[in-house]
Amino acid sequence: MRSRLLARLRRVVVASPGYLAQNGRPAAPADLKDHSCVVRTSGPEEDLWPLTEAGGVIRVPVAGRFRCNDAAAANAAVLQGAGIGLAPLWQVRAELDQGLLELLLPAHEPPPIPVHALWPGHAPTPARTRAFVDLLRSRLAGERI
Repeated sequence: MRSRLLARLRRVVVASPGYLAQNGRPAAPADLKDHSCVVRTSGPEEDLWPLTEAGGVIRVPVAGRFRCNDAAAANAAVLQGAGIGLAPLWQVRAELDQGLLELLLPAHEPPPIPVHALWPGHAPTPARTRAFVDLLRSRLAGERI
């Protein structure tokens, strides 16, 4: 297989203004223990969010009354004030731009997830494949993901 890095997927910690007005804003990753978090159960990071601190990654334990394995349901719960959530930026960007969600702990964001294009490497890469990968990379470079 051959690969090419297309982008790095940014993940963010978010909450609704209503949740923050009622429960306060965490100032550091350790403060999440005092908050209700919306936990996505579909990945390896469920109850341990990988946040950055002092140049390294720490696993912050989180808990909350809303747990699900569906990204759309988790994001909707955060939007409705059920708690603090961790999501890829592209999934919540519109809500952040509209002020429906607020960004929390920006200095402690998880490491970004690399997004790669993969294709068979057993023969020379066709020109159409190179052109498509170049197009994807240029399109993603202009996006806030």
